Amino acid sequence: MTNSHVVQNTRHIKVRAPSGETVEGQVMGDDPPTDLAVVRIHSAALGSSAYLPIDGSLTPRVGQLAVAIGNPLGFESTVSTGVVSALGRSLRGRGNRLIDGVIQHTAPLNPGNSGGPLLDTQGRVLGVNTAIIAYS
Repeated sequence: MTNSHVVQNTRHIKVRAPSGETVEGQVMGDDPPTDLAVVRIHSAALGSSAYLPIDGSLTPRVGQLAVAIGNPLGFESTVSTGVVSALGRSLRGRGNRLIDGVIQHTAPLNPGNSGGPLLDTQGRVLGVNTAIIAYS
């Protein structure tokens, strides 16, 4: 899972694993109004390190620690920490559509961090980093 704006206008992408291996990925689903996309990767060499499971029952809590991982503008494996500061925020997406259920957090993000996971301290997925609010 990543952001729609990261993979827009393409059906095939290259995905780099933590090992450095690059494999072909295919965009399987893309929903620009919610800024989410699903990418499929076919590679036995990547094994289970290619993805993090998403637990639909996991509920973020205001005040809990959050870890944002990304690759802003080519800098590999950036990690920043913060706290979940609000739940259920709304954000205007592309086409001015309202995206509801946004998790607001204080982990610093840089342009290009989009599509990376927001994790709890046990490495469980809380969400997908999608936007920064300038001057906030």
